Amino acid sequence: AVVSWRKRYNKADGVTVHVLLNCGEIKSFGPTRIPEPVPNPDSPEGCVGSSVRVVAISQSMIHKISQVRLFMNYDLRLPRHRERAYRALKSVRSREFQDDFPLLDPIHDIGANPRTISGLRTRLKSISGMLQKNPVASLSASQRTKRISQWKDLQSIQNKLVELKRRKELCGIGTFERELHSRMRVLRRLGHCSEDGVITRKGRLACEIESVDELVATELILEGIANDMTPAQLVAFLTCLYPAEGGGSRHVENPPSVPILADAWKRLREAASRVARVQRECGIELDEKGYVEQFRNSLVDVTLAWCEGKKFQDVMKMTKMFEGSLIRVLRRHDELLDQLHSAAMSVGDDALSQKFTAGRKILKRGVVFASSLYL
Repeated sequence: AVVSWRKRYNKADGVTVHVLLNCGEIKSFGPTRIPEPVPNPDSPEGCVGSSVRVVAISQSMIHKISQVRLFMNYDLRLPRHRERAYRALKSVRSREFQDDFPLLDPIHDIGANPRTISGLRTRLKSISGMLQKNPVASLSASQRTKRISQWKDLQSIQNKLVELKRRKELCGIGTFERELHSRMRVLRRLGHCSEDGVITRKGRLACEIESVDELVATELILEGIANDMTPAQLVAFLTCLYPAEGGGSRHVENPPSVPILADAWKRLREAASRVARVQRECGIELDEKGYVEQFRNSLVDVTLAWCEGKKFQDVMKMTKMFEGSLIRVLRRHDELLDQLHSAAMSVGDDALSQKFTAGRKILKRGVVFASSLYL
C-alpha cells in the first residue's frame, strides 16, 4: 500500500515512494537498513516473526498501481496502527475482490487522452519487442552488466574523439589536413605522383624548381616548349613565369615580338588555365582568372635584347623599370636557370640541361653580374 510520496531533486529517479509492507528480518549495510521480504505473507506461517513497516522505495521499483484507495485515520509511526492498517487492507481484498486488486486505468480513472495512451502502449509494445530480440536480452545478468560496461566505455571513447576533433578544428590542424589532401589530389591529377603517393619523373622535375610556379613550369618543359627555341629565346621566355609585381596591370596585352615567343606565351596561358582549373576541381579555393593573369611578358623583349649582346644602356631604353630593379630580376633569373638545369639533369634530359647552361652563359655578363657597380 502506498502511504506517501515526495520528489527528490538530487536523485536520478526523481520520486521516492513510502509503502506499507509486511517485512521480515531487518539487515543493516552500513547506514542503510534493508528489510527482507516475507516469502508468503498471506499464510499464517509466513507472518511469524514478521512486522509491518513503512519502507521508502524508488519510483522505478513500482510495476503496477491499483485503483483501490483506503481512508484510514491511523498514525503509522506506531507499530500497532501499522498492523491495523495492514489487516484492514487484507480484509478489503478478501471481501471485495476475489483474486487481486483491480489495476488503475489511465483513461477511465485518471482521464488521460485515449490517443496519447494508445500511442504510448504501441510504442511500449514495440520497444519491448525490440528488447526481446536484442542479443543482450538472452545474456545472463553478469554478462549483461559486462556488456553494458563495455558499451559505456565505447561511448566515453567516442565522446573523447568528438572533443579531440573539435579541438583539432580550433587549432587549424583540420584545415591544414584538408588542404594537404586537396594538394595531393592536384599532384595525382597532374601526374606528379602515382595513386600510391610515389613521386614520378614529372614530380622529380618539379621538385627542383623553387623560384617560380613549379606546376606551370613543369607543364611547359614537358610539353617541349624549349625544343625549337635558341638559348637566348628560352632565357627570355622564362621571364614570363615571374608573377607581376605591384598593383598595376598584371600582364601586357600585346604578345612578344618574336613569333615563336608569342606562340609560347599563348601556350603558357593555356597551361596556367589548365593547372588552375585542376586545382579548383580538387577543392583548392583559387581565382582562375587572377592565377592566369599573374604571369607577365613585359620582360621578354628586354631579356632577349640583353642575351643577344646589346648594351645595358640600350636595354634600359626598352623598359620603364629602374636599373636596380632590372638587375635584380636578371640575377634572380640566373638562379632559376640553375634550378632548371638541375631539374633537367634529375630526369636525365642532357640536351635540355645543356640548353639551360648555354642560356646562363649568355645571360651572365656585363655590369648586371659585376661584383660591384663601382668597378
